[in-house]
Amino acid sequence: MKKITLTELVDNMEMQNDLTYFLYHKKSGEILYFSDEEMSIAESAEDEYLPEWQVQSVKIAEDTLNNSNDYIEIPSQFDIHEYRIMEQFCLGLPIEKCEILENTIRGRGAFRRFKDKIYDLGVAEQWFAFKQNYFYGIAKDWCEKHKIDYFDDRKK
Repeated sequence: MKKITLTELVDNMEMQNDLTYFLYHKKSGEILYFSDEEMSIAESAEDEYLPEWQVQSVKIAEDTLNNSNDYIEIPSQFDIHEYRIMEQFCLGLPIEKCEILENTIRGRGAFRRFKDKIYDLGVAEQWFAFKQNYFYGIAKDWCEKHKIDYFDDRKK
């Protein structure tokens, strides 16, 4: 089985949303994905016409239902807690910038305000590097927890 690269895992973690499933297939070492709609089709087990582009995704969804032990869900947005990452980032900044950003992430619209404010404060590059490293840490921990061989392919 091939080793998974942390970059591949992180890229897939970042692409997820509420309507998709991203799963690691233990036998092939691949990350596979399908939509909520495709899972519903697989669960219904009805033979319905599917466009060619959707057939493979429905087959993957069906296989996850029939062979669930062969798949592991990759870390999702519920495992990642981006708000906590923003809080940790703030704590590493000089006190003035930290206080400004901490106030920015309170209440509704926190993510949008945070993204605007990091540019105003000139810390956007620091944020993206911090977030990327945090995601790589989550990916590495996930691989180790599930005993998955991985390769850290980041440029040092």
